[in-house]
Amino acid sequence: MAEIEGPIRFKGSIGDVTCYYNSVLKKWIFRKKGGAHKNHIKKSKKFKNVRLNMSEFKACGEWCHLVRMGLFKLDDFNWGLYMSGIVQLSKTIQLMDGEGLWGNRNIESSKHKEMLTDIVFNAQYPFNKVVMRRPEVIADEMRMSITVNLTQFYSLRELVFRKGFSSYRFAMTIAQLSDYVYDPVNKEYAPKHAGLENRSVVVFSEWYRKSANPEDISLSAAFPAELVPPADATVMVGLGVEFATNLSGNSYYSAKGDRTMKLVDCL
Repeated sequence: MAEIEGPIRFKGSIGDVTCYYNSVLKKWIFRKKGGAHKNHIKKSKKFKNVRLNMSEFKACGEWCHLVRMGLFKLDDFNWGLYMSGIVQLSKTIQLMDGEGLWGNRNIESSKHKEMLTDIVFNAQYPFNKVVMRRPEVIADEMRMSITVNLTQFYSLRELVFRKGFSSYRFAMTIAQLSDYVYDPVNKEYAPKHAGLENRSVVVFSEWYRKSANPEDISLSAAFPAELVPPADATVMVGLGVEFATNLSGNSYYSAKGDRTMKLVDCL
């Protein structure tokens, strides 16, 4: 694979040569097609190990999709190629399955919840380097109702953002996440609990002015009574912050890159 620096470029394929523009990297990418034929990979004994790796990697991608869909209501708080970090995490969790056979190992995120809080959703402005406070997370026994507190929050010294801003607000989401397991009957991977990625709630704080005066910030969210999280599922608690310039009156402007988020807890 190569990067095009000169004036000659095209989009699409010509023979075995492909060219495309990567909007995140801001570069034209030039590569040559190659590799074994698809049918050969599916049937040849020589590619048995490749098939096992492909099966597990596909499961990793599908589990990552569950994570993204669960947090989709805060998708504007992400920035850059953050999904690669989630894929890497999914593979790490998969390798920790000491009982499953190679090619069928499960992604049991409910057994390794604390690892999800290491995901970086904005490499340019990581949440931990923007918000100089570890939020307090309070949940009931069933994980149905969750509160995030930032008591006596001094925005002037506890928010570090390179761009100028006059106002800020927080957003909180709670979302349920299923493990992704291999079904030996159907011989395929599937969520252990189907449909959990659609169980999410998001709330926003009011807009606050940047100030040396402390604010007691508290956000609470609860799942509907009929959507009790399964005991072997994970409840993700995401917290985002966005910055804005007050243009006039109560009108605010906040660009997508002026936001960041983090999973502050996984229950």
